Amino acid sequence: MQVAWWEYRQWRFLADMNADGMVTVSDLPLWAQWLFFVPGDALIAQFGTTRFGHFLELTPASFGSATSAALSAALWLLAAGVAFYLPRFFIDIVDPTSRQQRRERRQAQRARREHARLARRAQRRFPRRDEQRVQGRREPTF
Repeated sequence: MQVAWWEYRQWRFLADMNADGMVTVSDLPLWAQWLFFVPGDALIAQFGTTRFGHFLELTPASFGSATSAALSAALWLLAAGVAFYLPRFFIDIVDPTSRQQRRERRQAQRARREHARLARRAQRRFPRRDEQRVQGRREPTF
């Protein structure tokens, strides 16, 4: 009888990952490792017995391997991208003009900053004449 690929890995989270009988600081890196490898290992378990799995040379020994790490990193990045862009997607569904409004607001802010920067630069190069007169009229201090 052949064992299913889902049985080769510990899928349930255990607080005591190193099985020493206590939850200690030494379990923290194992928690992070377990969490990081979950998506890659799940993909390996799901597609390991298929033609695609055979093409990638996936075996039960692939759980927790470099292949699983690469798959997990790609899936975590994909999940982060979805989490970042999903709220914007729903905002665009509710208000289709919101993206254009944000773009126009950013362009107006950039134009204001550029105008202020150029005004400061011109003020440094060419001080006002009335400021020069005031500076010339001042009495010397001793």
